[in-house]
Formats: sequence, structure tokens, C-alpha cells
Amino acid sequence: MTATFVVINNSNWRELRRCLVAIQQFYPHVQILVIDHASDDESAINVQRHFPGVRLIETARNRTLTWLIRAGLNDIDAASAFVMLVRQPTGITAVFKENNSWRPLSL
Repeated sequence: MTATFVVINNSNWRELRRCLVAIQQFYPHVQILVIDHASDDESAINVQRHFPGVRLIETARNRTLTWLIRAGLNDIDAASAFVMLVRQPTGITAVFKENNSWRPLSL
């Protein structure tokens, strides 16, 4: 079973960088996907430059949180059975796959 962190970002490179460093430090074997929605601070370029192992989805305009979460869940590795959704600065939501459906996990 693999795990994936899906990090949603909007023009917050400094916090995104801190988040990615912490994930890589404490969970070195997980997959990381950043969904950058219409950032105007070069967050996406910096992710590509400083974190080449992190997958990136960029949106050209602001989307709803539901759209962003679905985009992340649709893009992750099919082998991932556990996903941590990180939305700065509000926190983390955990979901797991059961019978090919994503279900919330109480933390």
C-alpha cells in the first residue's frame, strides 16, 4: 500500500516550500502531488525547480475546492490507498480507498 500527499496551493510559495520540505523529511517514501490553482507568485515554477520529484498540476484560473480535490484524487497513482489532502493554511484531511471509492478517515 502506498500513500500520497496532495497539497493545494494558491500564491503561497513560502508556506508551500516549508510544507514540502517537512513532508519529504518525515515521510521520504510517499508520493507528493501539488495542485497549484492560479498562483501569481511563481509557486509552480519554484516547485519544478526545487522539488523535481513532486508532481504538479497547474490550473489557469481559480477553481472550487471540490474541483481541486477531485483533480488530485483522479491524478494520483492507482496503487495509493491512503491520501492526505493538505490545504494551506486550514489543515489536513485524510481519505482512504475502499472498493474503488474514496472515504474520509477520522484522525
